[in-house]
Amino acid sequence: MRARDLSSLSLGACLALFALGCAEQPTGLLGDTTTSGPGGPSSSTGGDGGSTGEGGNASTTSTSSGQGGGGVEATFELALDDAAPELELRDEVELEVTIAENGYVGNVFLAVTGLPGDVDAVLGGASVSLDGTGTETVTLTLTTASSTVTGDFDFTVTATSEDGNKAVAGALAVIPTLTVTIPADLASFTGSDDAFGDYPTMVTALPAMSADNPITVLFYNADSVAHEMHADDGATGFGHGNADIPPGDFDPVVREVSAPGTYDFYPHDLNDTTIRGQIVIQ
Repeated sequence: MRARDLSSLSLGACLALFALGCAEQPTGLLGDTTTSGPGGPSSSTGGDGGSTGEGGNASTTSTSSGQGGGGVEATFELALDDAAPELELRDEVELEVTIAENGYVGNVFLAVTGLPGDVDAVLGGASVSLDGTGTETVTLTLTTASSTVTGDFDFTVTATSEDGNKAVAGALAVIPTLTVTIPADLASFTGSDDAFGDYPTMVTALPAMSADNPITVLFYNADSVAHEMHADDGATGFGHGNADIPPGDFDPVVREVSAPGTYDFYPHDLNDTTIRGQIVIQ
């Protein structure tokens, strides 16, 4: 604005010109209203107050939101002691899920996904409270049924927290082998159908089941005396055994059943056909 001679103006005109000059000043001179944190204005690319938390230093394997730059990122790590367990039919295994806290403080919620519905997956604890030091271990128990479909199944253990998630992958192999246990004090089961578990014991047949692709049936003797098991179908691999099964040992006869069907058995040494078992493969 060009300079003017103000000597001839009235006091009111001078005040008006002064107000007009103030209105033309940059807003920064009147006090900038943009807020900023200790590291400068808020930003989405890191720095204090950024969307990645403190200095953008988030874990590369977690989905993390931070808490306005002041929260703790999900820096904990997750591991399985056996990422490739094997189970027979009607079998069980215990795995250890380990959480390395790495300074993380907060609650972590665990879940298992990806397994077939007839494989039970039970965690020793659905949640763990971390104090930032050391490690925490939770037992994961996997259990198959006699009818569980055999094959390989990928699964995932996920740990979820307010600040992010971590996951570890596993692969369960269910093999086509069924172990039948001879119970302790077998002679006391006279007239009973439950000496060897479910009667009948249901098993899912294999695709293209054959002598080259069988279901293996083993007998294990948990009794304190020897027993000899009679089986009824040698033509399809479920034949009669000719030797005693010592206490605490497996039958030396390995039965490889090659076709779907109904298979009956009983302890031949006791000469008691009322203590019976049955396997149905379908």
